[in-house]
Amino acid sequence: MHIRSVTSADIPALTALEYQHYKAEGYPEAFLFQAYRQWPQMLWLASDNSVVAGYVLCAPGAGSSEAWIMSALVAADYRGLGVGSALMGHALSHLTDQGFSTIYLSVAPTNTGALKLYQKLGFVVLEQKDNYLGAGEHRLIMRYKPDLNTCSGTA
Repeated sequence: MHIRSVTSADIPALTALEYQHYKAEGYPEAFLFQAYRQWPQMLWLASDNSVVAGYVLCAPGAGSSEAWIMSALVAADYRGLGVGSALMGHALSHLTDQGFSTIYLSVAPTNTGALKLYQKLGFVVLEQKDNYLGAGEHRLIMRYKPDLNTCSGTA
């Protein structure tokens, strides 16, 4: 497994992964291209030879020291193999190296696998926001503070 920065040539594969998992509610290609153009240093993928096993997209937050993990997605065939943990560890390491001291994400309360991973990495639940992404789309808001956690780049 290899983790690297995304290139524009990778965007169609990320879009396909989004649609495989989220169907029509996945991030469209245009959004992923725009995210790549805005934050190229905050978008990484994990590959197994030439197969995209997963990706993580981050973005700056409202405060200059805040960042958000906008999306972390692992292909179904690669779940449970440490890909998500490796991607998240890579992202956290790079974000802290870039000077971000607080990192947030949102996760569905029903996504127990992701919730467990995030807690293992040092994220804490701040609150639940009902209808955060629209009607019935509840999310837990989680926070990671590098100065309170140890992040080695791998988990």
